[in-house]
Amino acid sequence: MGSAPSLVVGPLPAWLSLGPVEAVDGVNVRAVLGDWSHLHKCDQPPKYVLDQWAPHKPVKDRSANRLPIKQTLPGKSIRALAGTHSGKVAILFNGATLKKHDLFAIPYPIIGMNRTHEGFKGYAGPQPDYLCVVDATWVTNENVRKHPRLIDGGCDVRDAGGYRVMRNFRATPFSFDLYRDGFVPPVPGTTGFLALQLAVYLGFRDIYCLGLDLGGAHIDGSAGSQHYGLMAHHFRRMASTIRGKGVRVTVCGSPVSRCDAFEHSTFEELCATGVEEWKWKARRLVSRVKRMAA
Repeated sequence: MGSAPSLVVGPLPAWLSLGPVEAVDGVNVRAVLGDWSHLHKCDQPPKYVLDQWAPHKPVKDRSANRLPIKQTLPGKSIRALAGTHSGKVAILFNGATLKKHDLFAIPYPIIGMNRTHEGFKGYAGPQPDYLCVVDATWVTNENVRKHPRLIDGGCDVRDAGGYRVMRNFRATPFSFDLYRDGFVPPVPGTTGFLALQLAVYLGFRDIYCLGLDLGGAHIDGSAGSQHYGLMAHHFRRMASTIRGKGVRVTVCGSPVSRCDAFEHSTFEELCATGVEEWKWKARRLVSRVKRMAA
């Protein structure tokens, strides 16, 4: 399973390009039909899509009193993290330009994902303050599981010891309340999308995305896959929604980035500090010393 090349059908993956159009909470989507075992695993309909594809009753209520998505998987409730921060935050994507910057110089909180954490070979930065994972492979990683602020947006039934975010379609294209609306799951690029939604949920209003290159070979290594086009499409949809809430998102320190949804900023802008940021500078210095001593 998943050994054949990706199947390209226009700008969408095969499982989104076939079948009759249906409406899920007012969003036009396509039914998931057929056997997709001939596709790469990451191009197949994810299990959570299959599980949720039964007819949905439209949910239009977006008030603060609306019922939250029921947490059916183990983990801590993410409700306690709502609005606990403000100001700037750095999100570490996995692009090659991430290695061009001294991540210890970042004087603000950091959100990492997948490979950007202490213990992962090749990562040369500080331990991120939050670590987002979606794929089940990371749940078994010892360094991931021991992270104090792990955000688990996956569907694995194992308890990774982190905060659980349940996936759901009803807040497409962007959830501003990960407790009530869950994690909107456009495919691919799900971990980065979760990190963006987490940043807003935590209360940050100025978000710097490092390593958001959208370059290189395809995510799963297959030739001719549509993942770049889909990721760019989802970022564009999210961008206008985010700006409407007064949140600024920039592609930081990546002049080669192919992401055109957000404005660009420099790493020097991110590292500009005021009085409040010196506590983060001190924390990064301690982190750097520990890394050198290890």
